[in-house]
Amino acid sequence: MMKRLLDLFLITLSLPLLLLLCLVVAWLVRSKLGSPILFKQVRPGKGAKPFEMIKFRTMTDERDSNGGLLADSVRLPKFGQFLRSSSLDELPELWNVVKGDMSLVGPRPLLMEYVPLYSPEQSRRHEMRPGVSGWAQVNGRNAISWQEKFKLDVWYVDNQSFWLDLKILFFTIKKVLTKEDVSANSHVTMPLFTGNNNMENNVLVLSAGRRVSLVNAFRKAIEDLSIEGNVFGADINPNMSAACNLLTKSFELPHVLKDEYIDELKILCIKESIKLVVPTIDTELLKLAKYKQKFKDLGITLVVSNSELVVPCRDKRLTHDLFDKIGFPVPVTYSLENITFPCFSKPISGSLSQNIRILQSQDELDTWDISKSEMMYMEIISNEEFDEYTVDVYYTQQSELICMVPRQRVEVRGGEISKGRTNKKLIDLLKEPMSKLEAAFGCLTLQVFKSKKTDKIYGIEINPRFGGGFPLSNAAGARYPEFLLREVFLDQKLSYTDDWEDQLVMLRYDAEVLVSNG
Repeated sequence: MMKRLLDLFLITLSLPLLLLLCLVVAWLVRSKLGSPILFKQVRPGKGAKPFEMIKFRTMTDERDSNGGLLADSVRLPKFGQFLRSSSLDELPELWNVVKGDMSLVGPRPLLMEYVPLYSPEQSRRHEMRPGVSGWAQVNGRNAISWQEKFKLDVWYVDNQSFWLDLKILFFTIKKVLTKEDVSANSHVTMPLFTGNNNMENNVLVLSAGRRVSLVNAFRKAIEDLSIEGNVFGADINPNMSAACNLLTKSFELPHVLKDEYIDELKILCIKESIKLVVPTIDTELLKLAKYKQKFKDLGITLVVSNSELVVPCRDKRLTHDLFDKIGFPVPVTYSLENITFPCFSKPISGSLSQNIRILQSQDELDTWDISKSEMMYMEIISNEEFDEYTVDVYYTQQSELICMVPRQRVEVRGGEISKGRTNKKLIDLLKEPMSKLEAAFGCLTLQVFKSKKTDKIYGIEINPRFGGGFPLSNAAGARYPEFLLREVFLDQKLSYTDDWEDQLVMLRYDAEVLVSNG
């Protein structure tokens, strides 16, 4: 009660000066940074209960081509730096104090995503209301480590008193006037807290589902390279995922299109020391590409190409434009108003060979119960004249082509190869145009048709992810999971290789994973 009375007494005593100061700062923020004037964010209060904290805005909203916010150093102008160094940006928090969300003195309210990362001892910082200033702020502020901050916060919780609060307020004014300890080394703000045990290099395979061979390939790569880490899986329903049931840890994530997906994935990665995230389905790619740099800032690598490549790969019409750009031949495509029948039709953003169809006439198209504008129409490539191939292509983080494995689709089931054969003869036809592809990273699957009699070849589509038939390429010796670990975890430079087994045949069969009490 005494602490609460002190808060209200000091605010009331200085109210005229505070109101004048707030008006002046608000006018300056509006003039120099524009609207909104206030920055609002949900933070954990007493008992980690969320509340909306308000501050004066200090950053611009500058964004990159993917729509993601630029780095803090770019968005923090000199005026914003001044507001932070003088702590004038904290003035609106006094309203939080009046409301009872905060106190003048207490552990600073940090991000909600940090809450599950605290140790039990660190969590004690939430035993009292958070403060505008605190014991950690007058003993190092942004110049000390997170662990040191949390120790000071917990010490304050155990030793809080009326006189200690007055002492902290006095030293706060002194620190503000001298601008001590405003920024952490090499950061305009404190680096993000990533938990207490982030020494492991763990890998997360998203939408793990039936990807048993893929997760096993990553497990073997970690073992062969003696990397301290594990492979984890994530799925909407990990209990019913064959791959997840074979792993030491698996996690449930919401559907990728849910608003909370990115935040939950980020928290999971930080909490479990996951440094490499491997998407496996098309619907994950656009969203992950958009947030790729944000994860990179946290030390987490998303194995996904940049949006400049993912966007055209997800729209098959734009994929043909992409093929044209790199000098790769494509089949003739038709507009909806000018189709030559018979023709081949497929969804512009489909996968797994869903809704593909050979149309014999305009009448057949007219009676087809499907959104016509969402389909693509092209000349038929005859199976009697052409063989179909999937090519597993690996690109470094600098988009350098390192390896490619053409594998003939001898038999396909459910859109996925069930019988296949590697073939090095196609490399000479593919290497030059595919070397021109920009913004690529990791394993991409290229779909092509190759003439049985000549070198004529057509590009069909590019899926910027591991394909379902990758186990054949991996077994042939193109160990892309190992490439990724060498590049990302061991910081090794990769060189081009075609050291893999030619004419290796894969014959798939059904197997099962049995789960007791599943």
